[in-house]
Amino acid sequence: MFSFEQLEPRTGYRPVGEQIDGSIYLDGRIYILEAKWHAEPLPASTLYQFKGKVEGKLAGTIGIFISMSGYAEDAVDALVLGKTLNIILFDKRDLDAAISRNIGFTNVLKLKLCKAAEEGAIYFPSEGELVTAEKKHVVENDHLKFDSTTGRVEAMQSVVVTSADLLIVCEGETDRDVIATLSKRILSNAGSNRSIKILVAMGKLTIPRVANALRNTFYTDSKVLNRE
Repeated sequence: MFSFEQLEPRTGYRPVGEQIDGSIYLDGRIYILEAKWHAEPLPASTLYQFKGKVEGKLAGTIGIFISMSGYAEDAVDALVLGKTLNIILFDKRDLDAAISRNIGFTNVLKLKLCKAAEEGAIYFPSEGELVTAEKKHVVENDHLKFDSTTGRVEAMQSVVVTSADLLIVCEGETDRDVIATLSKRILSNAGSNRSIKILVAMGKLTIPRVANALRNTFYTDSKVLNRE
């Protein structure tokens, strides 16, 4: 994938005293990679280990951490609390968006970089759960493209229903499941044709950051509710 997108990947290598899974090159910058595929969500300690590797490199170096099992509920908050932000977090949904839905890793990365730089959101979800009275299903935020003229990631094509009447940004996956079930029941009982989109921020401290990033990107017509 990295080779196909001309990101000049380097496979795993061993500097003195550590192991680096790889690196890619994009827009004049080297990004260090760490990839994990564990049974359980990764704790903050694992992210701290990678953060230490990144901080030992040239100033301004950014790390990309990919966890197919996601992250523990306190892991993302632990990274953003009074710390220098130098890691961008990916999970399985991000790779699904890049590969299965043909958005491309570069586009997903640039969106995440934009939101980390503008809002301090080192984890920005690539999809959410759309709830109506009839059903609930997972939808991506938007098809994305990078405009080299403006230097920004822009919406290219709407996906099913990307604009919802209400956006709820919650802390974790359990919150999303509960809120989605309750929302569907409330909409159904009320006979409402409105829709609610729920996104996970992966932490309490990151909820307002993700909410601000969403408000300033695609959802200017939607009301936003932050759920802690």
